[in-house]
Amino acid sequence: RRVGELPGVTSVAAIRSLPLGSPIGDWGLDVEGYDESVNPRAAGDWQIASPGYFGTMGIALVPGRDIDWNDDADAAPVAIVNETFVRRYLQGVEPLGRTFVMSGTTVTIVGVAEDVTHNGLTAEIKAKFYIPIAQYNAVTRGRPTSLRLVVATAAEPESLITPVRRVVWDLDSSLAIAEVRTVDDVILSAVAQPRFVMVLMGAFSLVALVLALVGVYGVVAYGVGTRTREIGLRMALGAMQDEVVRLMVRRGVGMVAVGLGAGLMLAFALSRYLEVLL
Repeated sequence: RRVGELPGVTSVAAIRSLPLGSPIGDWGLDVEGYDESVNPRAAGDWQIASPGYFGTMGIALVPGRDIDWNDDADAAPVAIVNETFVRRYLQGVEPLGRTFVMSGTTVTIVGVAEDVTHNGLTAEIKAKFYIPIAQYNAVTRGRPTSLRLVVATAAEPESLITPVRRVVWDLDSSLAIAEVRTVDDVILSAVAQPRFVMVLMGAFSLVALVLALVGVYGVVAYGVGTRTREIGLRMALGAMQDEVVRLMVRRGVGMVAVGLGAGLMLAFALSRYLEVLL
């Protein structure tokens, strides 16, 4: 609430693990209607979320409602699940009102959030569920050891770092504040490795192209050099210059055509690997 009152803040929320910004683990579940005797054991990546998280991050709720502050320790346990959870464990059945058991506590599904990539842009999207921050202790008998504060602003994000730190330390000066980053920084970090791979592949491709050009030039030049006497005889017998040039170029073009054919076949064979990187 105090961060939300800062000038320039449009919305604020808390989450246990930030998508693309921090790792996440799963939790074994017993899902109503899901037969584990013929299917893999049910589990879902678990999140602790405060009211306003989905709006702050721009994550759409497909059907159902959002978490609110009435979902406290005295209220019936509820959760938001993602679309993958619905497809994998509810198999097309209406998700709202369905339940799953977590650590012996029955939790009711009140909403479905759209899928969000978490552990990497190309990582598999797993089943996920969000427990209200005020109900986490009641559901699991545990307490979160850390949370990520997510702040949306119309101003420059960096301008809010110091005011937000001050609010947190006013509440508890012993709290450690780490990994203060903008969403742009988080995304840049997430794409750093594939971007490096693509730059490296581009550099190798450029080197390969230069080597190919130098190689073709060298081979053609060598071929012309070995046929200098032949060229002299042809021209002495009346061959025109353009005819001699075409004769020499024809052999070089043939070598290039063979190389292009082999290269295209190899490129087609490796395209599946390149798709993964892209």
